[in-house]
Amino acid sequence: MYLLVGVLAVLMWCSPSVAGVLYSEKELWAAGELWTETRLQWQGEQAAHQRRLTEIEQLAVPEARKGALRRIELQRHHDRSLILAAKRDQVQNVLVNEANARVRGGKEAASGQLVDTAGTKFGEAGHRGMAGDRDMGGGERTVHKVKEVLKEMGIDQAATVKESAGTLEIGDDFELTINKDGARPRAGSEFHRIKAEVDARNPETYVSESMKSRSADGKIDRKQAGTDYVEIQDHRKKATAGLKTDGAGLKKSPEKAQKLAKGTVKTLEMANLDEETVNRILQQHGIEENPAAFRERLRGIKEGTIQVGSATDAEQLRRASEDIFNAAEEKALNTAKQEIVALREKAAALPANDPKRTAIEEEIVDSVTKMQATRAANEAVSGGKGSATTAKTGSKKNASGTGSAEAELAALDDLRGVSGRGKAVKAFGALMNIVDIGQTCQTIEDYVEGKIPLKEAATKVVDQYVTGGAIGTVEHASQSKADYSAAKSAIEQANRENMAAYLNAWEIALRKAGLAPAEARQYVASAMLAGNLEKLEDKAAALAAAGKTIKPPQLVVNTFTADDTLGERAQAVGEGIVRGAYESGKYLVTAPSRTVEAWAEGELKEADLDAYAKGRETESRVEMFRKLLNAGIDSQKALAALNEWEEGETGPLKELFQQARARQQEAVPTKEELAAVEEANKRIAAEEQRRVELWNRYAALVAYLRFAPLTLQVDPSPVAIKGEGQRSLVRLALVGPGKSSMGTVAAEIEQILAQLTGQASKVRLSYRFSCKGRQGATPHEWLTASPGAAGLYPVTATLVADIRGDVPGAAVATLSRGFERSETAPVEVEVSATAAPLTGEVWEIMKTTPNLVIDTPLQSFKATVSPAAEITFPVKYTLNDYLVEGKGSLRFSADGKMIEQLSIDTRSTDPRSGQEIQKDELRVGPFKLYAADKETPTYRAHLYYTLDREGRDTFGTHRYGIHDRGKFQWMPAQKLDRDATYTKTYIHFYMTEEAIQTKEQAAKQARDEKKKQQESVQQAAASGTSWAGPFGAEEGFDGSIKLDISLKDKVVSGSFRGEHKDGEKRKHVLSGEFQGVIDPESGEITAMMQTSSLWTFRLDKGKWYPATLAPESLAKETRLVGTLVQNRVSGNLLLDGRKGFVWSAVPVTEGGKQ
Repeated sequence: MYLLVGVLAVLMWCSPSVAGVLYSEKELWAAGELWTETRLQWQGEQAAHQRRLTEIEQLAVPEARKGALRRIELQRHHDRSLILAAKRDQVQNVLVNEANARVRGGKEAASGQLVDTAGTKFGEAGHRGMAGDRDMGGGERTVHKVKEVLKEMGIDQAATVKESAGTLEIGDDFELTINKDGARPRAGSEFHRIKAEVDARNPETYVSESMKSRSADGKIDRKQAGTDYVEIQDHRKKATAGLKTDGAGLKKSPEKAQKLAKGTVKTLEMANLDEETVNRILQQHGIEENPAAFRERLRGIKEGTIQVGSATDAEQLRRASEDIFNAAEEKALNTAKQEIVALREKAAALPANDPKRTAIEEEIVDSVTKMQATRAANEAVSGGKGSATTAKTGSKKNASGTGSAEAELAALDDLRGVSGRGKAVKAFGALMNIVDIGQTCQTIEDYVEGKIPLKEAATKVVDQYVTGGAIGTVEHASQSKADYSAAKSAIEQANRENMAAYLNAWEIALRKAGLAPAEARQYVASAMLAGNLEKLEDKAAALAAAGKTIKPPQLVVNTFTADDTLGERAQAVGEGIVRGAYESGKYLVTAPSRTVEAWAEGELKEADLDAYAKGRETESRVEMFRKLLNAGIDSQKALAALNEWEEGETGPLKELFQQARARQQEAVPTKEELAAVEEANKRIAAEEQRRVELWNRYAALVAYLRFAPLTLQVDPSPVAIKGEGQRSLVRLALVGPGKSSMGTVAAEIEQILAQLTGQASKVRLSYRFSCKGRQGATPHEWLTASPGAAGLYPVTATLVADIRGDVPGAAVATLSRGFERSETAPVEVEVSATAAPLTGEVWEIMKTTPNLVIDTPLQSFKATVSPAAEITFPVKYTLNDYLVEGKGSLRFSADGKMIEQLSIDTRSTDPRSGQEIQKDELRVGPFKLYAADKETPTYRAHLYYTLDREGRDTFGTHRYGIHDRGKFQWMPAQKLDRDATYTKTYIHFYMTEEAIQTKEQAAKQARDEKKKQQESVQQAAASGTSWAGPFGAEEGFDGSIKLDISLKDKVVSGSFRGEHKDGEKRKHVLSGEFQGVIDPESGEITAMMQTSSLWTFRLDKGKWYPATLAPESLAKETRLVGTLVQNRVSGNLLLDGRKGFVWSAVPVTEGGKQ
């Protein structure tokens, strides 16, 4: 496996170390490099595949044999494509999981999780490997996180990632499309209207947002025609509850008043109404405020800082708001008309088949549809009153004289909902989210247009919609739950197949009765959408009344009876799936779908329909037809021979089969040709291996540029100034390990790029510094002046790496890279503490934890302190017979969750002579709050801080000064990198010893009581039966579970343990103990973890050693659930709805054997 999915699945059950982020910076980069390697391999595979096909075409062999060799090559190419697609799928999953994790917890639609929508998923039958794509839907904010993660993965090239108003497309073989609000129906289709109406009726959906294009920073780049009109309707929709309430009601309901004020002020902020108009409206309603003061009052009501006032004031506000909406709407409508006329003229000037013209026409349709839908939705709620656009306007020709735009504009003057869709819209709004609407609409649309067979469309829609009422199954009261559970999935699958076949039969029946194929499909699609199968019966009755012969099929519904056996039930299901005949007026499943599919392969006559629906014979005929086609026989000849065979004439069919066998024999490659295929495959593999070796070296060098530790040197440090306003020269340098430059690495990358791509490429390195100044002797040096005031001034230096080809090309584009690395260091003129408010949970805990302990590898410091923005404490200890004295300080963030800096200044003296030997100044930070334990009756309060290593390579400075030949001299400051001694510093705040002893006594008493309770449960469970079995096999664990079950006492107790090997030298061991309850009637088990641990071990010299200081544990909310059915109990672990670690057990005898 390219990513350790099994172990990642295990760690998901443990408490995450970093909330909201699943992968580290290096892991994300590694995933991006895996994709780059995959795409490079795919490009090589595509080129090799084309060369191989050309070689086959040039062979002097019969065409049938060429076909066989092509099939061998195509299968090899497809297999390779699937292997590479598996790697791509892992990279996509990392991207999706990380983006979802970063918005998890968001409650708005913009934070919606990314989910797969349409199309064949990887791993499903029929997936096209690297040629396949993946469609997803998710919130706007989540999509933004996708771009953020792509950048961190290093695969965010502009040519690859394209964003529009509704989608984010990641192309160049990555093939991932994300619809920001689900699948988008084609503009002008019935389903486009349905979606617009559903959005318009949703109070939380701003339809106008789908008409705007935004840049990466969220700014609006472009708006469609009519966007302002739709936006005003969106604001009116928000304000509707307030507009429909009188003044007294608004005074009683601040929420309605708030919504009214919000909608009105947002409409005013659109600035499409001039001040004179607004002022006139206010005066008409007795409001003496000027427009600016009125807007401020609305903002105050919206924000809850101002009350609405008296009932009279509220009524004046409501009526003024209504007129403001009406005036703004009227003006926006006129503007929209002008915009649409201009667009229509622009489209008319373009050729009919020009894509730009099509895009403009679709924009017009989309705009008009959304204007109609939003207006109609608001009128439906308000009763159609109070709109400025109710009156009819005169007809006007557009500039082009065609009159087509005039028709659209006239429709805007009387925007009413489209009749006949109410039931479908209502059903969609109730049953599906917006992604489901788009997907279902697209499915039906594809079926109506003949792009997919009815069976596929019916199965999808039946699963989502129709089965909810038409063919749902019901459990009989006298039926056992165990029996029902065992047969339920098979019965439901049969019913899905039955419904698909039933709808297939209707299409055939309607077509045989004289309807055109498109018309028949439209009736079936309408029935599926409406969820009303009686529509088909009504149509059949109408056709019969018109003299047409039509026999309506009947729907077969598999159900359950209380007295039949599971075996009989399964047999009935099997018959329902495989048979294909009319029997006792009941139409069963298989043959009709094959018949419809056969129409696409040839021209089956209507007389053939009955012949192809006669049970087992049908299957053999279809099989013969397909075999003949696969052997290269013309479909018309095959069909004619089969028709003659039906009439008893077997000669033509025998002749075709003889031809087929001859062609098959002719198509068999010779031993020499197969050997040549093997040799060609070896060449392809060798070339790929060479490219992979070059790639590995390239990736290692790029990783060095990306992750090698950088140090921002500051000289001198700290900077000494004589007084306020004085400045001093400071030299900054951004260097690699050992003060190295990155130039040599860049040069080697250029050489490898040339070998991989055959083109000249360039690695450009540049440096940026966050302070004013000029370049020093080399590009990575910078000269600047210090600030003239005391303080600690962070300076950031950035290395910009740009790897690009000089000539455009696919391979160069794949290997192109662009990233920035920044390093920050403080320029210390003088450190000054910043006062911070002492409010929040941390400060409350600190009030009860006065004992400060700072642990470093060299010394521990203890002091008694009180909460403060900057805590100071004395330092005094003995080291190597010298007395070390001084002071220390901790500077906190405002909320206390970060210690921005630990400062310790000391002087060392010889206690015998009193002579000063050395001075030290230590600056370490920042530290993050690792644990904050509140005080409970049995638990001590405690604060624990560790160094915040996330995204940093340096963590402060240390410098010392010594006396040399009578003079004191400071040595250059040393940066504290990740391996520096002082980075292993930990800071604790404890309660007093007396308080701790009290808590420990209370905790011991609680533990004793809990232990007694656990022993009681364990003894009660042990009095029942013992069970044992496997545990965690699906996650790759070799594990077992043991449990005792007492039905009498309704208790369960047990334990589990499992191992998962990660290669030859690493393994993970998961174990735990649990106790819980069992329902004797249902057999359902629910147990909580009493203890759990997840250890990681490494193999060293034949022995296993722990790879971590302490084990992780399963989240405390993890439950063990299961069900006892007869002589078997099975279940899984459960956490927040996620299932894993499936287990099962059977009874154990007294001798210990199962």
